[in-house]
Amino acid sequence: MPLPNFNVELLELIYNHAWVTDEERMLLELIYKKNMDNWRIGQELHCSEATVRRKRKKMYSRIEPIVIEYYKNKK
Repeated sequence: MPLPNFNVELLELIYNHAWVTDEERMLLELIYKKNMDNWRIGQELHCSEATVRRKRKKMYSRIEPIVIEYYKNKK
């Protein structure tokens, strides 16, 4: 369930946003910097793939407003 081709600028904006949690930052790093799949992330975080999928889904829904605002300002 990866997000569509985030550029570095957008990823940095999301990563540094005030209400993004430390756990979400860690997920962003594992997904986009280390290119890990859900299984490997689960191993890293000591949880199941299903838990990783839930965490990713929650993170994506929380960062969606940041993404929308970013693309609105790019027009």
